[in-house]
Amino acid sequence: MGKNILIVQNFNPNKGNNSVISATMYALKDDDVNIEITSAVPETAIPQYGIKCYDWLVSYKDVLYNKSKVKKVGALLREMVWVCYLFIWILFYKMHIELWLPARKRETVKAYKRADVVVFPGGHSFTTMNGLGQVFSHCMGFYFGKILDKKTMVYAHTIGPFKGRFSSVIKWMSMYVLKRTDLITIREKDSMQYMKGCNAVLTAETVFSIPTDMSLAKQVTELTNLRKQGKIIVGLTIHHIYYKYFFTKEEYVRHMVTVLDMITNEFDCNVLLIPMEANTGNYNDRHLAKEMKEKMQKPDMFTIIECDYEPSVTASIIANCDMFIGTKTHSIVYALKGEIPILCIAYQQKSNEFMDLYGVLENSIDLKDINKERVTKIFSRMYNHLDEIRKIQKEHNAIIRSKSLENKELLLKLLDNE
Repeated sequence: MGKNILIVQNFNPNKGNNSVISATMYALKDDDVNIEITSAVPETAIPQYGIKCYDWLVSYKDVLYNKSKVKKVGALLREMVWVCYLFIWILFYKMHIELWLPARKRETVKAYKRADVVVFPGGHSFTTMNGLGQVFSHCMGFYFGKILDKKTMVYAHTIGPFKGRFSSVIKWMSMYVLKRTDLITIREKDSMQYMKGCNAVLTAETVFSIPTDMSLAKQVTELTNLRKQGKIIVGLTIHHIYYKYFFTKEEYVRHMVTVLDMITNEFDCNVLLIPMEANTGNYNDRHLAKEMKEKMQKPDMFTIIECDYEPSVTASIIANCDMFIGTKTHSIVYALKGEIPILCIAYQQKSNEFMDLYGVLENSIDLKDINKERVTKIFSRMYNHLDEIRKIQKEHNAIIRSKSLENKELLLKLLDNE
């Protein structure tokens, strides 16, 4: 019988989060382990991953997705009552007395109790960029494993930054948990500045370890139709949330429209928007892209993929483009490992470091610095050297995949020492 791994706080509506789970499961597929997951929306996570999935220990799903304000408030109050009761439950548990648990949380707690190691999957969760409520949910959901005397591991993560509103509280919560974590693997150097007093190892993003299946994109109608036109296809991802740290929405849209007009007018390329969020009905990257399209000079040359596809298909779509402009973190990872020349628009240092790993940092620009002139300079140079850039990225792939798999080896070592 294999040992049990519980992966917690997966946000499955996000394709980047899905990719991390897929990469972790892929890496562990030949090892004798049992994996369970706590996901933001477990009813959709179960068919996505094909394994048992449960609700987050402290969840804001119903607050986030309810359309009714009354229901949102009701869901928030219900979760606040649960948090208060959870602290009481923990107090009695430490005295070897197990209190009653509500049905909606019972299976989640049982999953923690079955686990040999509780793993926080790769991503970017311990930062002020996610807000106080979300970071509290992450800290509580992860540290609960330590409260139950389980081994804990943060798996290929980005830590920080901690600045702005509630920064002192969020940093204190995060570092309290991280300093008590058995093992932390970090996916880029910048995060190591926060790791004093922590058992941290620098590895690489876990999704780099998954090979890209080029054939999966054949099912995507929008890509097939663009291929028939014979023009260069420039894939694109945008960020519908994090632009607000640098611009108003109107400013971000204006900057991106000038870039899109440059690509379609001056270079006569088609642009394909590749969504990185599930189309839940809430405001997402598709909605923002449509606002950009309405303001373009040639909107017919800007295609938005409407269907939701699995991360493996999304990675294949990106790898089947001729060039790519990426803002979402894991779309940048998809392009790098898919050996597609990428112009990276980095909203944080992690993206620049991924580009540097592949030897193409010169093709990166910070989100705060985007404008038509700067992007045109990079795009023009890349457009004229696509084969050379593709060759550079290909030369780095094997080394980085090996570095990525170190996360798995360290997790298995932690399991063996459990």
